[in-house]
Amino acid sequence: MYAIFKSFLRLILIMCVPLLVEKAQADVIVMQEVITGEADYGSGRGQSFLLPAGGTASQIQLHIGSTGNGGGSISVSLWEATGGPGSHFGRLSGSPVATGLLDRADISATTEWYTITLSQPYINQTPIPVYLVFEMELLTAGLSGWNNYSFSNQESYTDGHAVYWSGSEYVIRDGIDQAFRILDSVPAEKPKVEITLDPAQSLITISVPNTAVGYEYTCFVDNDLSRPIEYWQNVSTQPGNGGVINWYFHINNNPATQFYYIEYTASNN
Repeated sequence: MYAIFKSFLRLILIMCVPLLVEKAQADVIVMQEVITGEADYGSGRGQSFLLPAGGTASQIQLHIGSTGNGGGSISVSLWEATGGPGSHFGRLSGSPVATGLLDRADISATTEWYTITLSQPYINQTPIPVYLVFEMELLTAGLSGWNNYSFSNQESYTDGHAVYWSGSEYVIRDGIDQAFRILDSVPAEKPKVEITLDPAQSLITISVPNTAVGYEYTCFVDNDLSRPIEYWQNVSTQPGNGGVINWYFHINNNPATQFYYIEYTASNN
């Protein structure tokens, strides 16, 4: 009996050699991706936008069309704005709600989106959209390097405008929108993935014991590691609940190598 059990267990182990990959991606919740030109924006220039109710802004992506002298460094400030989309609005307070940095050393190529992580996420805890502005300050210029930022001259984004700070207010650049993306946050802690074998029940359990509320977890399975992930079987997607979630797989009579892939993303709800 022991020999039979040992042999059966060996078959199970052959079957469930795992590829356990956790993939986190921040969701783009606000965007303006139309590009008709590029320009070397100066300090004080930026873009206003509406952050949806309940939305979180943790990163800003800017599109750089070209660079000079190896690219430039900038700091970015996120401000709460007065009013809503319209001309000559100001800042709600005397300090930005978050800041970020893009260092020229991180600019590896041109014509690309570059991510600026904010010093702290900004969460819209109100039941209505909040009007915000991100504003750039040049840290390098001229011989020290600069960036040409992409924009649209087709009024492509209706909930905001390219702006510049003048004295005590923002002035709208009529018909211009900077190319930008506002990204949500991802869990600070990468989830753990566990596999449990139950020979008596002919059962394999894939578990994520530390799920986060506000995120969705999807399990994919396939027996061909070379196959692109979009062709793997999507077993199911489950919402994070602060505890454990499981996927169960029954072992058949002809076991083969099986790979499991766990992906987690911010929920759209």
